[in-house]
Amino acid sequence: MKRIFAILLLSTISLFVYSQESMVSIAGGYSWAKVDDADATATGWRINGTYEFNKGQGFSQGVSIGYISLKASQSFGALDSTNVDYKLSSLPLYYAPKYFFGGDKAMGFVKGAIGGHHSKVESTYENGSTGEVQYWGFYGGVGAGFMYAVNEKVFINAEYEFAWMSNSGYSGGFMQTAMAGIGIKF
Repeated sequence: MKRIFAILLLSTISLFVYSQESMVSIAGGYSWAKVDDADATATGWRINGTYEFNKGQGFSQGVSIGYISLKASQSFGALDSTNVDYKLSSLPLYYAPKYFFGGDKAMGFVKGAIGGHHSKVESTYENGSTGEVQYWGFYGGVGAGFMYAVNEKVFINAEYEFAWMSNSGYSGGFMQTAMAGIGIKF
């Protein structure tokens, strides 16, 4: 009886280990957010790198690091206008769990994001004066997307992410991103 139990236990562990896979992907895309204390929408780009460990059964756990760069301009006053240019940049680092659903080649997913960020807001006024503020804070978000397997090792993906960053230069802390990328499984 002990021998049968040991064989079943080792078989189960072997199948579990065999079904695990790691994935690395890089994605980039378009980001947008309202600038805090201004009536301007900042737009720009984002690049993200993600390492994921798939535990099977449709779930994966991962870690992501990215860089976000947004710009906006605003004019104040009708007669005596003062122009301000804003440059916002953020470096988010977060835990990124995902749940996959669908077939072998094409899969959809929903994801979460929880971690932290470092953000910077630079303001340049028409008269040449500048200002800079840096923040550290919480990063949290949700997203959805799809992944398509080109072959056994290479895949492409696309996703949308809605994030909230405390202590950031974004109005209400909200930022949105649409990204596409490529990755490998190993």
